[in-house]
Amino acid sequence: MIKIAIVDDNKSDIDKLVDYLVLIQKEENIEMELFTFSNGKNFIESSYEDKYNIVFMDIYLNEFCDENKDGIYYARKFIENNDTSLMIFVTTSQEDVWRAIETHICFNYIRKEYLEFDSVKKNIISAIEKLAKKDDLISFFSGKNKINIKASKIMYVLSNDKYTNIYFSNCSNENYRIKFSDIHEILKIYNNFILCNRGILLNMNYVKTINKDYFVMIDNKLFPIRRRGRASIIGEFYDYQFYLLNK
Repeated sequence: MIKIAIVDDNKSDIDKLVDYLVLIQKEENIEMELFTFSNGKNFIESSYEDKYNIVFMDIYLNEFCDENKDGIYYARKFIENNDTSLMIFVTTSQEDVWRAIETHICFNYIRKEYLEFDSVKKNIISAIEKLAKKDDLISFFSGKNKINIKASKIMYVLSNDKYTNIYFSNCSNENYRIKFSDIHEILKIYNNFILCNRGILLNMNYVKTINKDYFVMIDNKLFPIRRRGRASIIGEFYDYQFYLLNK
């Protein structure tokens, strides 16, 4: 699931971006969750709870409380706790491009006069591809210890009460003090992970075979497919296989 925030004080521009993103979501079969904000203050407050992967930021935000707090200001505030996110600036002026680039979070920018479906689609797909390639590294805390691991090396993830067991492609495994739901949320950005049953998350790149009841992993471990929504889960697996073929 890609979380996308739109920060703009112009409702028509927000509506336009939402319409484009909904259409892109359908055309490209990309799971998106969209969040809209008419001011930077609410966006920053929200970002402490929701971790946005991509942000469309209007540079000329009309902040009534402080005219110095424009989109660049809030981009800098955002990067303090979200240094892996990508920001696409939306502006009416070419002169602001360099200020945007200096934030070190600028993935790209779109002039409002060119805010059209094709330019938005091109930027979104490029941003998603970059996110997926960003060293493939995920970070989280196990208790007080910060953990960094490569998502591509994860074979499957199992819930273990208040802990989570992660099994790796080299057949090793580690037990981390983090909720399974938190790890699942982090890995939603990748389209190769599938929740086959409660507390069981599989990397489809390590599935050896599948039948109507089980996934069989390359280490020969069997994981049951839940009965509710079974057809949808199996369909998701085969959709991913077609995606790999057409890559």
